[in-house]
Amino acid sequence: MNMRDILFSRLANIYFGSLRYLMLELRDVVLPEIPAIVLSFFKEIHEVDELATLIDNSVVTRNLLEAMDHWWSALFRPTNALEVEQFILRQLEIGSKHADLNINLHYIHHAIRIFKREIHSRLEFQVESTEKQVAMAQLLDELLDIVSSLMSDSYFKNLVKYETDTLSLRMNALSQNVAIECERVRSQLLDWSKNILFNLFQNRRIDPDTMVYAEYSVVGMWVFHKAELLLPEPAMVDKLKHYLRQIDMELSQAATLRSGGLKTKFINKVRAFDSHVNQTAWYLSSLVEQIVKLDAGRDTLTSLYNRRYLDTVLRRETEISMKQGYSYSLLLLDIDFFKKINDTYGHDAGDAVLRQFSELLVGTLRISDFLFRLGGEEFLAVLGNTSSKHAIVIAEKIRRECEQRPFVVHHDQVISVTCSIGVAVYKGHPDYNLLLKQADQALYAAKQSGRNRHCLAGEEQR
Repeated sequence: MNMRDILFSRLANIYFGSLRYLMLELRDVVLPEIPAIVLSFFKEIHEVDELATLIDNSVVTRNLLEAMDHWWSALFRPTNALEVEQFILRQLEIGSKHADLNINLHYIHHAIRIFKREIHSRLEFQVESTEKQVAMAQLLDELLDIVSSLMSDSYFKNLVKYETDTLSLRMNALSQNVAIECERVRSQLLDWSKNILFNLFQNRRIDPDTMVYAEYSVVGMWVFHKAELLLPEPAMVDKLKHYLRQIDMELSQAATLRSGGLKTKFINKVRAFDSHVNQTAWYLSSLVEQIVKLDAGRDTLTSLYNRRYLDTVLRRETEISMKQGYSYSLLLLDIDFFKKINDTYGHDAGDAVLRQFSELLVGTLRISDFLFRLGGEEFLAVLGNTSSKHAIVIAEKIRRECEQRPFVVHHDQVISVTCSIGVAVYKGHPDYNLLLKQADQALYAAKQSGRNRHCLAGEEQR
């Protein structure tokens, strides 16, 4: 027998075998106490900083309360083999979901310990027979240990998949456009540097606190949000981060010296700043030489990412946002009346439109953003560190450029194409699937209200 069969056999004995009578007695003691047990649980986990931050979100708290109520009810519900199998699958799903939300496994075990302690204390007061107390406590402990084992198993399987996909994404990124992307970043860095130098020499008084530093520029966003998933070695990203911080240190000092009128020291500091910029630009060029070609996880038609890495990117972006305290946004895009394009001009024309639309998106979005083709005519953009206001600006820019762009099919035939866009903004909930659902609802609202427009999640119901 494998472990799954062993656990099933033991649960069957607990739920509808020789231990069923004891299980029913335990249920009658525990279920009326669930509200008080849950209250004690919430009070205790509020003492854990990471968990307190997580459940301070009202939506999270409400969902967690409902989930725990259902979970406790389900814990005593099975009466036959099919219901036991469904119970096992549910515990596996919960463990996997905790991994998706990046909630550390030891918090699950901590919750199980709290539940055991709370129920043991109630058994002492409500069950007169010491022998019965011990038997019920042992049954409860075994049941919760089985639950913990199931959750842990699926948690680690999910974690292994996530790490594997993260590595695969990094390796796949090497195979397609990272060389081009590194060159784009290098170009952006040099353009940013020119603008900074122009401002330094043109403005006698510069406030160092109001400058756009490299770390917070488009280049910095690429390094801190995207590079870790694209470059083959963490050391490469660490070096880029170090270079950016050196650039910003020299820039801050140069701005201070400029305001102080110390010309000689200012010039020397500008030279140091320029030297660090050139060093970083050279390093970006050297990365291109290290990139090897691989093929996996890309849409063959557009060379965009496919769904394989979507969970990996969204999970990581959610983690960054929760730690840093700022939002990210999703744009879910759909080409309007795409079936009509295929029916009228043929599938080759449809493919040409998809390729040109993806090129439009790549050219419009920032280098720090992730872009996926989800299938058919549907695309998804993940915009790091982006508020709703900024996301709407980007969505409208894409919509307008699509509307105005001539799409070429059959060599010289030009057609007009429009798109609809659903916009959703992260608001602190750890389950990124809710954000995907909101983007989908917003896209549906945009299409229902006439197409060729964007709609922000939450506004479609106003």
